[in-house]
Amino acid sequence: MEVENPLRQGYYKVTLDDQTVLDVTSEHPLFFKNDTYSGWGAFSPEMAYLDSGIQVALIKKGDYLLREDRTWSQILGYTYVEQGLQTYNLILDGDEHTYFANKVYAHNKNGCSDSNPAAPVLVSPPDTTTCFTSNTITLDWNAVSSWGTNCGGNTNTYKVYVDGAEVASVSDSVTSYDYTGSWNTSHTWYIKASNGARTTDSPTWGFTVDSCSRIVGRVWEDLNSDNTYSGYTEVMSDNVAPGNTCAPLVNGSIDFLNGSGTSIVGGWECNSWPAQAYYWSWDYDLNGAPGTLRTVGPHSFVPPSNDTTLFPCAYASWTFSRCTNLGCTNTANSSGTTCVVNSITIGNDNGEDWSNHLHMRWEKNRPPLATITSVPQVGHTTTVNGQPVNYYITGSSQSFTASATDTRANLTSVGIGMRPFNPTTRVVSDPFTSVGVNNSCSGTTCSATYSSAVPAGYSVYYSTAQDEYANVTPGVSNRCNGNPQVNQGIVTDWADCDPTWTDGYQDETVTRGVELPACAPFQNWPTEFIAANQLMTFSSNAKHPNGARVDYDYDVTCGDFPLTGAVTVEVTAGGVYGLGDWPDIRVYATTDLGQRLASTIGEINSDPDTFTYTFNLAAGRSITMVEVAFINDASNATEDRNVKIYNVEVRNNLAPPNDILYAFQPHDGTDVTRRVYYDTGTYFDGRNNDGTDPYTVVNDPNDTFKTDHVMMYYGGALRFPMMWRGPAAPGSCDITLNQNVPLPYYNGPVCTGSLIGVARTITGHTYETQTGYPTCGSLISINNTLNPIAQIFNGATPLLPTGTVSGDSFSITPLFRSTIFDSICINGILGDGTKGYVLQCVNGTGVTCTAGSGACAVNCTPTNALDASDINIDLLYLGFDNEKWFTFLDGDFYSSGVVADITTDPGDNFTSNFINTQTNTAIGGFGFAGTVIDPQRVGSGVSESGGFGQQLNVTGIHDFEDDWFNNFGFEPPASATTGVPGGNVFQTGSVYNITVSDFNTLLTGGSYLMGGNVTGVAVVYVTGGGDININNSFTCGNCGAQNRIILVVTESPVNVDASVAVPSLATYSVSSAPQIHMGIVTSSNVEFPSVYDWPTQTFDMPVVITGPVLSRSIINFDRNLGFLNNYSFPAEMIRYYSRMVYWLTRYEVTNTGSYNFTGLATYDVQWVYSEP
Repeated sequence: MEVENPLRQGYYKVTLDDQTVLDVTSEHPLFFKNDTYSGWGAFSPEMAYLDSGIQVALIKKGDYLLREDRTWSQILGYTYVEQGLQTYNLILDGDEHTYFANKVYAHNKNGCSDSNPAAPVLVSPPDTTTCFTSNTITLDWNAVSSWGTNCGGNTNTYKVYVDGAEVASVSDSVTSYDYTGSWNTSHTWYIKASNGARTTDSPTWGFTVDSCSRIVGRVWEDLNSDNTYSGYTEVMSDNVAPGNTCAPLVNGSIDFLNGSGTSIVGGWECNSWPAQAYYWSWDYDLNGAPGTLRTVGPHSFVPPSNDTTLFPCAYASWTFSRCTNLGCTNTANSSGTTCVVNSITIGNDNGEDWSNHLHMRWEKNRPPLATITSVPQVGHTTTVNGQPVNYYITGSSQSFTASATDTRANLTSVGIGMRPFNPTTRVVSDPFTSVGVNNSCSGTTCSATYSSAVPAGYSVYYSTAQDEYANVTPGVSNRCNGNPQVNQGIVTDWADCDPTWTDGYQDETVTRGVELPACAPFQNWPTEFIAANQLMTFSSNAKHPNGARVDYDYDVTCGDFPLTGAVTVEVTAGGVYGLGDWPDIRVYATTDLGQRLASTIGEINSDPDTFTYTFNLAAGRSITMVEVAFINDASNATEDRNVKIYNVEVRNNLAPPNDILYAFQPHDGTDVTRRVYYDTGTYFDGRNNDGTDPYTVVNDPNDTFKTDHVMMYYGGALRFPMMWRGPAAPGSCDITLNQNVPLPYYNGPVCTGSLIGVARTITGHTYETQTGYPTCGSLISINNTLNPIAQIFNGATPLLPTGTVSGDSFSITPLFRSTIFDSICINGILGDGTKGYVLQCVNGTGVTCTAGSGACAVNCTPTNALDASDINIDLLYLGFDNEKWFTFLDGDFYSSGVVADITTDPGDNFTSNFINTQTNTAIGGFGFAGTVIDPQRVGSGVSESGGFGQQLNVTGIHDFEDDWFNNFGFEPPASATTGVPGGNVFQTGSVYNITVSDFNTLLTGGSYLMGGNVTGVAVVYVTGGGDININNSFTCGNCGAQNRIILVVTESPVNVDASVAVPSLATYSVSSAPQIHMGIVTSSNVEFPSVYDWPTQTFDMPVVITGPVLSRSIINFDRNLGFLNNYSFPAEMIRYYSRMVYWLTRYEVTNTGSYNFTGLATYDVQWVYSEP
C-alpha cells in the first residue's frame, strides 16, 4: 500500500442527514444509490474518467452514500469551494480498490489491472458418454471459483461452445445448457468464462447422441430337473443360501463372454426376495434413438471353475426375452439348448436395464441325492457328542421316509437301512437291517416310506439310492459339493455334509429306544370317603428301567392336598457314628406339580436327635408327599455309619398354627395307613442299590423295620404316604399320578385311583294341616311360589348344605353317610304370601322328629340315620291368613275389645305381640279390655316384656266403662292461651286453644317447636267445627329423644291420610322415627284409612305415632300392607309417651292458682304413675 498526494484546485463540502460534513474532490468515486441506480459515482464523472479511467455515475443532492456500518446517509446539500488543496489517496496492493474515508465507502481510483477468471469445471455428460434416453443433452458445469478483475467493471458471462462454435452465452448465475443433437452423431463441447476484459476455457469433452441397452439374467441350476426356476434354492454361484446376500457368494467362477472371448459381466446383485443373483452386462450402443434394435452375439457362459465335466454344455439351455413395450407385458422370445448363444436382438423398450433377459439353465451331472426324514416328537430330542438323537418308546412303530433326486431321469432304487450306533464314538456295528427298498424307481425323483419297530438303545437309520452311475453311500450327499460355507455348517437350514443334523434334509436319523416306568399300584387305597374334609393317606411307587428319575405330579378331580403355606417337617432320628463322621439326612417335599423341594442338610450327632425344616410354598401350591434321605452312608470292615428314624411329624403352620396333621411311625407295620417305601441307593429313584424294587414293612428281607424305629443301613430315602383331604360334598373322586420323567425320556403311564363318597339326601314336602288334628291329618300341599324361595337346611353343627323349597317339596343334598342329622330349619316365607305358617308336627321315614318351637323340627333321632339310607321328612303347618295388624310400643292399651291377626314370625325386631318393646330394657306394657284380647295365632301374645292382658268385665271387680271419658267435657280451661303461638313454638307446661282451621294450617307446615323446659308437655285444645286432617308428617323439630310433646284435646274426628307413612319397608323397625309426634285425645273417631286394592296390587305403608291415642268413640286401624308384608310388619305402631300423666299431674299441682289448670284433672284414678 502507498499514498498519492495530488494538488486540486477546489473541492465540495457535502452535508449528510446526520450532520456529517465531507470534503470531497469532484473526481473521487464514492459508492452511492438512488431510485434507479446503485454503484460508483462522483460529483464530476468526466473528471473521474480523465483522472483514473473509471466510468462512474453522477452524484446529486438527495442521493445516498454507503456508510461503514452498512447503513445509508442521504446528501442534504453541497457547495463547491474554489481553493487550492493538497489531497491524499490510498493505493492498495493487489486487487483491492476500496476503503472507508470518514466512514464513507470510497474508491482508491488508482492501481487497477485486468485479470483472468478461473477455468470452468465440466460435470456432465462425462467425457465420451454414448448412452442417452433423449437427444436433448443437458450440459452441466460448476460455477467458477473466481471471475478475475475488469478494471472498467466486470460483466461476467459463460459462453457455450459445441463442435468449436459458440452456441450460447449465459449469465454468471447459469451453469447448464440444453443442447439438441441428431441421433447417432458425435460432438465436442467446452465452456468459456468471460469477465468482459479477459476469458478462460474449460477442457473439451465429447459425447455421442445414442441410446443404449444391456443384458440382465440369472444363471441357475435345475436341481429337480423340472425345467422351471424354483427360486433361491436353484440360484447358481454355488447354491446361494437363504438369509445371505448374493454378492459375497458370486464370483468369477461363473463367467459371461462375448464373441471375442472377453468377459462382459459388469457385476452381480441380489434382486428382491427370494434372492435372484442377477448378472449385468456392459452397455451396448443401439446406434440410434430409443426403440432401435440391434443384433449382438455370440455370447457364451462358462460354468463354475470352468468344470465342463460337472456342468457339460449338453446339460445347458438358455432362454431370451426382450420387452417390446414399457412394463414388459409384451416380449419377443427365443431359446436354445447349449451354453453358447449365437445371436440375439436387443432393445430398450422397457428401459435400459430391464429390457433384455438372458437366462442360463444348468443341470449338474451328479450321482443321485438321498435323504431320510422322520418326525421326532417335540421335547424328545437331545444331542450326544454333537449328534442329534431322537428318543422313542422301545418297540414303538416309527415311520421313516427316504427320498432321492437325480439330475437325469435315471433313478433305479431308494431304500432305508438301520444299524446299531454309538453316538459318542460315531461307530456303527452289526447287524445291518434293511428296513425296506423300493426297486421300482424311475425318473428324477423317488421316495419310499417304511415303518420300523425302534429297538432298545441307539440305532442309526440312513437312506440309500442308486442310478445308472453310482450308489449313494451313507453319509455322503452331493448337495454339499462346491460350497465350503455349507460344508462348514455356516449356512443354517441346509443339509450339513457331516451327517449330524435331523432337520428334514439329513442323511441319517439316530434313535434311542427307551423303556417307560411301570404303573405301580397304590398302597392302602381306600374305596370310599364317608365324611366331609376327611384326611386320608396312601402311597405309590414307580421306577424307570433306564435309571431316570421319576417325579410325581398328583392331580385330583375333587378334594385337595391340605399341606399349604408354611409346612414344617420334624424328624426324630438317631445317628450311628462311623468312619469319622456323623450321618447326614435331608428332607425332600414333593409339590402337587411334581416339583421336589430340598431342605438343608441335618447332621444327626446324638440319639435321639431332632431335625426340623419348614417349606414355604408359593400361593396355590401344596405338598403331596415327604421323603427323608440318608445322604452320606459309609462303611468298612469294622465301622458302619447308619441312621435310625423314630418318628416323622408333618405340621401345617396355617391351618391351624402348628397343627400336627400327620405323625408317621414307619416301624409300625400294623398301621398300613402309615406305611412307607424304603429305596436304597441314590436317594429315591425307584430302584434299590441292587436293582430291586424299594420295599416296605410287609416285605422286609433285611430286617430293617425294628420294634421302635426304621434302621437305614444304606444310603437312600424313606418315602412317606401322599396326604389327601376329601371334598366338602360327596361324589366320585379320581386321584391321578402323572409320572414325570425328565426329557428327553417319555413320561410314564398315568396311574389313576378312584374314590367315592356316597351321597345321602333328605327329602320331604310341606303341608298345611287343620287345627284339631293332633295326628296331622287332612293335609293340603303348600305351594311355595315366593321369590326369594324359602331355604331349608340341616340345623346340625356345622351347618350342612342348604336346599330350596320348590313347589311343595324340598331336598337337602348332597350329604355324607356320616353326616349328623338332628333337626330341620326353614329360613324364609312359605307359600305365596297370603298365609303365615306355624309348624305343627313332623312325619318322617327313617327318622323320628318332633315339632319344636319356631320353624325348626328338633330332636330327630337317630342322629346317624343317614348312615343307613336317605331320609324323607314331611313338615306340617297350621296356616293363618296374613291379615293386617297393629302394635303398641312400650305402653298399655285399653279397649272394649282388641282382636288382630298378629303374625308369628315378623321381621326387623318386631315380635308377635300386641305390645312390643323398643329395647331390651324397655318396660313393655299391659292390655285391658272389656270383652276379648285375641292375637289369634298360636305363638302370638299380648306383651313382649313385663305385662299381660286382662278382660275387665269377667273379673267381677271392675266395669269396663271409663268414668273420666264419659264425664269429660273437652272444654278449654280458663288458663288456655288463644291461637297458634308465634313461630309455632309451644311452651312446656302451657295450655292453648286453637281453632280446627288454624290447627289444620299448622299441620300442613309439617312441624312445630317446643320451648321452656327440656322435657314436658304442652296441652293444645282444638275447638270449633270440622275434622282434623293429618295429610303429611307432623313432628317436633327440637323435642330431642321424645322428651317433649304436645297433647291435642278435641271433639273433632281425626283423619290420618294414607300418604303419612314410613319412607321404606327396608328400614322399618321398632326403632323407626315417627311420622306423627303428638298425643291425641278425642271424643270422635280416629281414622287410619286405607288405599289397599288387591286387584291393582295397591298396598298401604306403615305409620309410626309417638304419643297416646285415645278415643271415646272408635280407633279404626284400617291400613293393609298386603299379605306378604302383613306377615312381617304391623301396619300401625303407637309408641307410648310414658311421662304424659306425670307432667299433667305436676302441672295441676304446681299451678294452684288456676282451678283445673290443664282442664284434664279428674278425681277418678284409673292409673297410678310414679315420678321418674
